[in-house]
Amino acid sequence: MGTKTTTLFGASAVWVTKTANYIAFAGDLIAANTSGGSFTITLPATPTVGNAVTILDGGGRFAVNNLTIANNGNSIQGNLDTLILDCNNTEVILVYTGATRGWAVVSTQI
Repeated sequence: MGTKTTTLFGASAVWVTKTANYIAFAGDLIAANTSGGSFTITLPATPTVGNAVTILDGGGRFAVNNLTIANNGNSIQGNLDTLILDCNNTEVILVYTGATRGWAVVSTQI
């Protein structure tokens, strides 16, 4: 479990590498490396509007070993299902928008 610091416009951001089940915190920047097998990242249970979690494919293996994003009782795009990331090199930014829509996928990059 390593970390990587990125500096952009004078601000530092710390990316954390995860290789096993993890409960995310608001503001997390997660490089999820599924090279060793599939696992689940669980979104925060009590988010506040505007909270964000960013997740990227840290090992380039999501197509082989999917990453599951568990909603933790809040919807994702208005749906209570989990989100499965199954495309290599995917990056998603999820922002909590409130009880109706829940976590919105506001950015996806493949």
